Amino acid sequence: MKIIPSIASAPQLDLKCQLDRIKDVPYVHIDVEDGNFLPNITFGMKTVKEVAAYSKAELDVHLLTTNPIKYIHELSESGISAVCGHMEALPYPLEFLHEVRRTGMKAGLALNLSMPIEQINSYIGSFDYLLLMTSEPDSCGQRFRPCALERIRGARACIPDEVMIYADGGIGRDELGKVEEAGADCVIMGRAVWGAEDPAKAWKEMETLNGYGTDSKAFRNL
Repeated sequence: MKIIPSIASAPQLDLKCQLDRIKDVPYVHIDVEDGNFLPNITFGMKTVKEVAAYSKAELDVHLLTTNPIKYIHELSESGISAVCGHMEALPYPLEFLHEVRRTGMKAGLALNLSMPIEQINSYIGSFDYLLLMTSEPDSCGQRFRPCALERIRGARACIPDEVMIYADGGIGRDELGKVEEAGADCVIMGRAVWGAEDPAKAWKEMETLNGYGTDSKAFRNL
C-alpha cells in the first residue's frame, strides 16, 4: 500500500521549504479547494504550477471544487500525473474523465462519505482510480470514520483489480492496517506526516509499518 503525503497539511508559510523536507519522497498529493465545494481554500493554479515546477515528485491533484473540468488543461500543462474530481460536482462524470484522459493524465473519481458507492457502477472502465473520502469537514477535527472501511470493501468488490483505490481523510498509524485490509491501494496522509518533527522519516516509518515500499505492486501499477 502506497502512502502519499498531502502538501495541504504542511505549514503553509514556506512551501518550498516544506517540499525540501520531503525531497526523497517520490510522490506528493495536492488538494485544490475553492472555498465553495467545501468550507476551505488551499491552492490556486499559480501555486500548483510553481509546486510542479519545483518538485521532482510525481504529483496527483484532488479537485475539491464546484467546477472540476475548468482545471484540467492547466493541470496537464503543469505536468501533473493524475487528477480526480468529485462526482458530487460532476453532472456528467464521463465528460470530465474523457477530457482528463485526452490530456494524458490518469483520471480519477472522488466520492464523499454521503455518496453511495453504487454511483460508480455506470463509470467502471472510464476511470483509472477511485478516491474515497474517509472523513469530512465536521467541526470536530475531521477524524477518520470507521464506516469508510465498508465503503472501501464495497468498492474493491465491484471494480477491477488494476483500478486503484485511494483512501483520504483523518488516517493515522492506527488506521493503516484496517484500511489496507479493506482493500485500499494508496493512503493520503496529511497530519500524520506533517505533525512529525521529521516528515520524511515519519513517511518512511509508515511505509515500513504497513509492510510495503516502492517495490510494491500498487506502486508499480500507478
